[in-house]
Amino acid sequence: KNYTMGFWQGARHSDLSLHSKYYKHARIMDEWLSTFEPAADWFRLGIWYELDAPELSKETMVEEVLDQLRTLHTIYQHLLWTSDNNFRDFYQR
Repeated sequence: KNYTMGFWQGARHSDLSLHSKYYKHARIMDEWLSTFEPAADWFRLGIWYELDAPELSKETMVEEVLDQLRTLHTIYQHLLWTSDNNFRDFYQR
């Protein structure tokens, strides 16, 4: 899936975001995360769908939502912010 990370409020997608294709590039990820201010910035991770996306049809929407919740819960557990959290650990696993 094509996840987007960002630090903005509201429902609209923002230029202040990073697309999943850049997550594996440590330099880009490091530069981008250096702009994050804990306890001050919103942190968003998700997928933005077009209104007519096939994943949003009556037949597939429930399974799509459940799949995304499973994925996001796994990511959430990894990203729990602690004083020793370092995103580089993600790349060493």
